[in-house]
Amino acid sequence: MSDAAAVTIEPPATGALPLAVEKPTLFMELLRPSSLPKLAVCPRYVPSAEAGPYAARGSKLDNAFRLLLAGEASALEGCTEEEQSSLRWAEAMTRLLSGEEAILYEKTDCRMRIPGLPHGGEADAITPGRFRSFDLKSGILREYREQMAAYAYGLMEKHFASEWTCTLLFLDLRQVVHMRFTYEEARGVVENVIAYYRDPESMATPGDACGWCALREVCQARRNLMAESLRVLELKEGLDHIKDDPEKLSRFLVGCKHLEDAYKNGKEYARRFFEGGGAGIPGFKLQTRKGNEFVAPGDVASALAHLKPGELCQLYGNLSAEKFRGAWADKYGAADPPDIIQAGNASTYVRAAPSPKEPKAKKTKALKNQ
Repeated sequence: MSDAAAVTIEPPATGALPLAVEKPTLFMELLRPSSLPKLAVCPRYVPSAEAGPYAARGSKLDNAFRLLLAGEASALEGCTEEEQSSLRWAEAMTRLLSGEEAILYEKTDCRMRIPGLPHGGEADAITPGRFRSFDLKSGILREYREQMAAYAYGLMEKHFASEWTCTLLFLDLRQVVHMRFTYEEARGVVENVIAYYRDPESMATPGDACGWCALREVCQARRNLMAESLRVLELKEGLDHIKDDPEKLSRFLVGCKHLEDAYKNGKEYARRFFEGGGAGIPGFKLQTRKGNEFVAPGDVASALAHLKPGELCQLYGNLSAEKFRGAWADKYGAADPPDIIQAGNASTYVRAAPSPKEPKAKKTKALKNQ
């Protein structure tokens, strides 16, 4: 186990895990706006060195967005048709929310110094005249409150404002989320997370941040939860032993989630033994899945030109609400689409609740004593 990994004592049957993971030597390197939402969940979070394909796609879309605002003809080169449509939607929303005010998109104009964060931050676009910044997000809807608070804090310092609105544009969902902060609110959120991170008594807290953490394979807090779940299954009564205890059942489910993550990672490690015709590992095989057969839209229009538009739509079936809104926005901009969107039957399921948005208020004291 690495020096930055873990020092632990045995956890109790219920309640918080009294586990401390040593901070990396260069812990200030972690204090970036993008890390704050994870640090608010777990103060021992360490970002993985591997950016991964999602981060690479995000950088590509951010760059294309800036070029689009600049009016560059080549802005959308290298983007898929769906990405191009989403980026045009984001541009339209940015211009709509900016009104007649100037939109800043150059990196030098969008950077800001943030007290307490040595690397500062960078928005994707800013409309200083409306005290508003824009940030593109891809993928599913996530919680970015701490990151946006950091941007608002730095931009209010830079533009001498007392209030600021951060607008998140979720490209894949075509959703807009606004977060408004006063100066005191933004500063309080940032300082609380920094204090929580620097507090030597703060503990590793397994949760949503684990998937991006470099220490997830060696974190003792996760290991404790997984081991606790396995011990339940080893009991003679099995799940019957905990099914009527909400606290124990909750911890069991959380531990199983981390076991599931470990199982997925283990399969990725196993893949290496199959590559190049290798013997693989006992009890598993490398499965090849045939790609889905399809006909490209242009070929459909050409081959079935005798069909009327309505008949062709019947072949395709229902169009998702997201794609319909995107197609409508491409044609009519920000105008409201007709009220024709339908919803299927709702369903219910159990999922993990979001982690608290802010550390406990007492953590602020740790910052003042430094």
